[in-house]
Amino acid sequence: MKTASEIIAAVGKPRIKAAFGIGDRALQLCAQNNTFPASWFAGLEKMTGYSLDRALFTFKGEMK
Repeated sequence: MKTASEIIAAVGKPRIKAAFGIGDRALQLCAQNNTFPASWFAGLEKMTGYSLDRALFTFKGEMK
């Protein structure tokens, strides 16, 4: 899974919305911007069962 949209499709919108307490608009913005909040990293890795690219998450202070 190389994009936010692929992760959303794999996990499912209802499951992500329930897990993180968000609405449709927040999830739509994640797909549009191809990024997720850093706080979702562990949860989405667990839900997908894959190691996800950290570049898709908004970690602060990391060297690129």
